[in-house]
Amino acid sequence: MTDDGSSIEDLLGLGREPAPERPERPARPRSVRWLTLIGFALAWTAAGWLALQALSLAMPLPLLFAVAVTIVAVWRMARTLKAPLPSRQAGRHSYDEDAPAVDDGIRLAVMRWATILEWGHADGARYQRRVHARLAELVDERLRQRHGVSRVTEPDRARRLLGDQLWTFLTVPSKRLPSPRELDVIVTALERL
Repeated sequence: MTDDGSSIEDLLGLGREPAPERPERPARPRSVRWLTLIGFALAWTAAGWLALQALSLAMPLPLLFAVAVTIVAVWRMARTLKAPLPSRQAGRHSYDEDAPAVDDGIRLAVMRWATILEWGHADGARYQRRVHARLAELVDERLRQRHGVSRVTEPDRARRLLGDQLWTFLTVPSKRLPSPRELDVIVTALERL
């Protein structure tokens, strides 16, 4: 409790229900809803019957009434529906709009890397956090799989395997973003590893 007598739930708004976006109409009794449904259906039945008479066509009146009831009921249900929430992918940039949407793991990984590299190109902090960290993870994994070495446990051997340029890139923090040429050299050294 705080000094003014409010609890943590009050401060965080946990005890309150969220305010509705629009004022809701009070619910009408079921009998009124049924009567209005039948009233609208009778009106549509009469309009349909008049239209059929004007066109010199015939339809059984009970069938015409059933169609009218169906139309009115579907219309009422459709009014209560809400649009679904947009997917997590909504609004994201698509690199290849003509390509089919295939859930291929390699394609998804390449698209993820392309997005990470695009984000890292504009922001130095994001580059250090996302791109540089991911490249370091790739180097560590490649060292572990191919040579049984870890940069943490055997730094001298890892440095010999990586070479001075790749080692410096991974261990010395840089204040500036590497140029595309420097990244190409780093990735080529990583691929040779």
